[in-house]
Amino acid sequence: MHFLRKNPSRASTPWFFGFISRLSGFLFWLLYKNEVYFSEPLPKGGAILAANHTSFFDPPIIGGTWPAEMHFLASDYLFRVPLLAPLIKALNSHPVSRGSGDIAAFRLTANLLKEGKKVAVFPEGTRSKDGKLQEFKRGVAKLSFLSHAAVIPIYIEGTDKIWGRSHKLPKLWGKTRIFYGKALYPETYKHMEKREAEEKLTYDLKESILELQHIAAKMTRTSTKLP
Repeated sequence: MHFLRKNPSRASTPWFFGFISRLSGFLFWLLYKNEVYFSEPLPKGGAILAANHTSFFDPPIIGGTWPAEMHFLASDYLFRVPLLAPLIKALNSHPVSRGSGDIAAFRLTANLLKEGKKVAVFPEGTRSKDGKLQEFKRGVAKLSFLSHAAVIPIYIEGTDKIWGRSHKLPKLWGKTRIFYGKALYPETYKHMEKREAEEKLTYDLKESILELQHIAAKMTRTSTKLP
């Protein structure tokens, strides 16, 4: 898989979102020596940014490294935290209930994608306890087929060691990396029955993230960086 080491140019964004995303990207670079890798080309139009999930830091590391405005889905309990709620609302976060799913959030996300927006989601549904990939839910595939949006696999490394489920507060040191893989397109699965297509896209998404994880591990073993 070929990667761009240099980040793509940032698109114009609303001033507050742009300021916070740039600040987030800078802090991850400063505190955690964050490295960002993009596959090419980046898809245009609506897309689902689907990442592994181990930390509260996963949304801001995506927001700080993706070169355009995006939207997020966040657990509804975060919107009941007095100081946090107005901030995440201003950063395009939308509440979703835990459990079997949230129909309203699903419809909202589908509409955002149809409008050509990018939405970050976590197919596992919740943070991993041990850093390993959990079972992927089929929600991402359903959204992709409904909205005709591409799915971009993302592998985030290191955030679990900085602010994992066992940490009450984040560490101010560490090492992170984020890899944006090649997009998966719903048209690839149009010859399949609905459920078969959903299961296949879900499987391919997980395999793509595992491939990115393998690439990251290989880079670590050889102590090399991609050009």
